[in-house]
Amino acid sequence: MKLLMYTLPKTGAGISVAGVSLAAYQLTWLAVALVVAGGVLFTAAKLFPRVAVEPVPDASGRTRMRMTLNGRPIRAARGAHR
Repeated sequence: MKLLMYTLPKTGAGISVAGVSLAAYQLTWLAVALVVAGGVLFTAAKLFPRVAVEPVPDASGRTRMRMTLNGRPIRAARGAHR
């Protein structure tokens, strides 16, 4: 079984077609690798706890940032820092 670049005529068009097919082949592997990496990240995000920094309205009308773990606020060990 001969490869594609050996069966095409040795012209500029044949070399161009071979180059385009090789580029498409490489882009296909890149797309597969990106899908696999995305799936791994998605799975890891589901397995580990969700840590977020969320804005909370203050009594004065401003907002302050609060860190949460799975939607629940993380409390300081010795009370609020003020």
